[in-house]
Amino acid sequence: MPTFQYGTTSIDYLLRYSPTKKDVTIAVDWASGVSVVVPDDIEQERIHAVLRQKAPWILRRLAEFEEIKQQTTHHEFISGEKFPYLGRQYRLRVIAVDNASDETLTFQSGRFIATVPKSSSPSWREEHLRQAFRDWYIQHGSAKVQQRMKLFAPRLGLEPSKVVVKDR
Repeated sequence: MPTFQYGTTSIDYLLRYSPTKKDVTIAVDWASGVSVVVPDDIEQERIHAVLRQKAPWILRRLAEFEEIKQQTTHHEFISGEKFPYLGRQYRLRVIAVDNASDETLTFQSGRFIATVPKSSSPSWREEHLRQAFRDWYIQHGSAKVQQRMKLFAPRLGLEPSKVVVKDR
């Protein structure tokens, strides 16, 4: 992976050549970091000049992503813990039930309610509730995206063939 130096900071980036490009394109992404797409016939010095010029912006974006990563918390999946949904935080209530064989997760009256077997260990609860939340978010996120698509597709004159909601 190529690197360029900006002051005392080294910035790694993914470089890709494209025969159809006429200018340098820089993208800073949460998952893949800095990627640069350039024309086939560009000189290395020109790439570095553009990167030096855009370095303050690149560093700001990387810092923003780093700040977001630091804010993500580790969930224990216990009663009272808060989980995000549609821009707000909602509390979780965990109910241990004698005759439950598996976990369930619902959203009722402004809170998440999880039922788990009474005999389950904390590590089992965490693992299974993590998966239950993942599945719940994907299912409900997909429904919300479909709603928004129905609203905006006619306005944009577009009709997507398929929409997939994934976990990363």
